[in-house]
Amino acid sequence: YLCSVDLTAHSALITYPEVKIDVRNAVSIRITLKPSTPDGLVFHWGRDVEGKQNGDFLALFLIAYQPTFFWNLGSGIAYVKATALDTHRWSTVTFGRDLKNGTIQIDDGHVVTGQSPGKLVHLDIHGDTVYLGGLPSLSLLPPRLRTLKENYSGFVSSLTINERVFPLHQRSLWSDTVVVGAEAPCAADSASCGRGVCQTRANERTCKCARGTVGESCEREGEREAAFFDGSKTDHAYLNRVNHSVESSSRSIFSFSLKTFSTDGHLWWEAGSDDYFLLFLREGKIHVVKNLGNDATLKPVNVRGVRVNDGVWHRVDVQRNHRNTTITVDGRNPLWIVASPGSSELNTNGLVYLGGRYSPAHTRFTLPGTFVGCIKDVTINKKELDVRMDSVSERVPAQCRL
Repeated sequence: YLCSVDLTAHSALITYPEVKIDVRNAVSIRITLKPSTPDGLVFHWGRDVEGKQNGDFLALFLIAYQPTFFWNLGSGIAYVKATALDTHRWSTVTFGRDLKNGTIQIDDGHVVTGQSPGKLVHLDIHGDTVYLGGLPSLSLLPPRLRTLKENYSGFVSSLTINERVFPLHQRSLWSDTVVVGAEAPCAADSASCGRGVCQTRANERTCKCARGTVGESCEREGEREAAFFDGSKTDHAYLNRVNHSVESSSRSIFSFSLKTFSTDGHLWWEAGSDDYFLLFLREGKIHVVKNLGNDATLKPVNVRGVRVNDGVWHRVDVQRNHRNTTITVDGRNPLWIVASPGSSELNTNGLVYLGGRYSPAHTRFTLPGTFVGCIKDVTINKKELDVRMDSVSERVPAQCRL
């Protein structure tokens, strides 16, 4: 196992001089890190702008724990911002640009996109110095970014640019205050997860297996494992990846399979400041309630004639198209719900929650019990989720035990 580098000291940084990689048309940079403070410059590659506004550069900042990618192709500064990092675990931030189009992504989550202004499309930083963890001088930043003067404080376990791996432990590149950090959970031999990919969660190593393989190290063939929800009040969150546009907040298709003996408990919920969509068990039947903005007093309704708390697998399919929602259980007895006129979009925080207890202000949906059972084969808009390994919560759900 390799160790991370500790860049928590104020002046800690790593310098890579004269980096010669062809990034004129496109570049993809990947950094795995765990921050200690909310703000700071993580990465910079560019020239000393000497007071100019339009020198070419790439930079990654943390701003209130949100990774923010700034770049300039000579026609003006552009930026894209991701959601805030979880400070309790390692995260991989991937950012870059293809001509004028910039992107940033945390782990394998939603890709945020943006575009630089003006007509220029090429990046001219070939042979310039890369800095990791901070800058020796603010003169390397354009004046409008110099208020973001803090250096990054935290740990880094990997840096790649266009798939070229940059060494972190070459001490001749370190400033005096860089030290060896703690063991990085996924810095082991890349083959340790077989046909899978190593991920870190709650500072522990886990393997996300390719389809058709299972096991702690993806060492054997098999289908993806179902997740077990133990009846605790803690839910597991997943990136929706569909509610990030007007079209997708108006339409969605999702499905999952469940197996349980529970009579009550929350199964699936999405929520924003006012809007929400809930699927839950009450007396062994699937119930649904939704509010697209004008239905706060709407009462839950159930899929009639189908009880699912019998310890066998059942399939739930949901289709939502503007105000209309259709729900079926095992392909039978479709339930149609029509929202009140005036709103047709479900505006949420971009997450889906499974299990646990519905926690926002809509307390009238509190149930006498919590869901104990298994869920598998989750799809959102025809994209499959690994219900265990794709959770963005701190811990991985246990394997199904029913």
